[in-house]
Amino acid sequence: MGPTLPSLSLSAETTNSRSPRFLAPILTPSKVEYLWGELVLENKANRSMKKVDIEVYLEDIPEMEARSGWEPLFIEQLLTVKRERRHVRPSWNCAFMKSVKYKIDQYGSFSMLPRDISQQIFNELVFSQRLIGTYLEAFRDCALQDIDLGEYPEVDDSWMEVILSQGSSLLSADLSGSDITDRALFHIKDCENIQALNFNFCDQISDSGLDSISGLSNLTTLSFKRNNNITAEGMSALSGLVNLLKLDLERCPGIHGGLVHLRGLSKLEALNLNCCNCITDADMEPLSELTNLKELQVSSSKVTDCGVAFLKGLHKLALLNMERCPVTAACLDSLSAIMGLLYLNLSRCKLTGNGCDKFSRLKALKVLNLGFNDVSDAVLVHLNGGSCLINLESLNLDSCRIRDDGLVNLAGGSLLIIYVCTP
Repeated sequence: MGPTLPSLSLSAETTNSRSPRFLAPILTPSKVEYLWGELVLENKANRSMKKVDIEVYLEDIPEMEARSGWEPLFIEQLLTVKRERRHVRPSWNCAFMKSVKYKIDQYGSFSMLPRDISQQIFNELVFSQRLIGTYLEAFRDCALQDIDLGEYPEVDDSWMEVILSQGSSLLSADLSGSDITDRALFHIKDCENIQALNFNFCDQISDSGLDSISGLSNLTTLSFKRNNNITAEGMSALSGLVNLLKLDLERCPGIHGGLVHLRGLSKLEALNLNCCNCITDADMEPLSELTNLKELQVSSSKVTDCGVAFLKGLHKLALLNMERCPVTAACLDSLSAIMGLLYLNLSRCKLTGNGCDKFSRLKALKVLNLGFNDVSDAVLVHLNGGSCLINLESLNLDSCRIRDDGLVNLAGGSLLIIYVCTP
């Protein structure tokens, strides 16, 4: 472990506790030249700014942190701009961040820094791909709020101890594509205020890992895309996440029968079950109780017209994606009861000309995708913007049996986008 951050010059001169605070580094000639050069490179230095104006601005530095080497010093900065004297607060942060990024191995801990500065350093290291496991230790107990390591290389269980050391300060964590296992999630309960968790493509997390997050009642967003290990039984851990707003289980092939555990999630607004081929009509029945649901995606599932019937009571539903589902125009009987439906994707389903007159009941519809269905010009009569779907703005008829003569039926409507590509 390297040394901690170098101490700064101590000066007790302050105005009052509410004044802005500056941290004055030991401004040796070499440091001034270096920092000035960094500011010039970053285009942060005004031509009339003097080198001695380089200061670090930080807000509300606790007394405890000041004792560890950071001394608050109020400095009134003046800068001549167009011959007028104005109060300015030149920022040293850009030079400081750049210096830390390339000298990270010299710092043993950032825990004495204010949280926003530690967060900026962490984000910069991640963005520049310079954060490695050895350097991560410097962020232990830094009270970071956001850990975005989605698709970041070499993230595994050894990183989790430092990540979870943020405790109740941690609000979001994205560990998508990592090698995190169930064992590493055991202490996640210490992060009781966390609101968003993304474990997409984490194929070493199973039902045991789900059980570890079961007590995180403040969680509003949870994502486990493409996970082959989560089962219907393991989904029982989700029943306690009463504040959940968004749940993403796309490409989770083992969750058939597990949606019953979502019944009590009355605040749920968005549910993604795309490409879960295990989902059947029976799985739709528990969703009928999610009356706050606004977005539902069940593409490439086995849901039929019978399953759609369970959705007719979801009056807040605005988006429904059923691409590649074996539904016919008969499902429109149920969908017509959802008065606020705005976006409907029935691409690659089993629609024909029969029953397509029911589309005229979807009065609020703005976007409709009927691509790759066996529908012809006849269906366009029921989509006429002038008398039927008066709010329709986008219509996809890709690879349908549509001719030029049929498009005449769409004249006079509000359509802004029409996509037609005949086979």
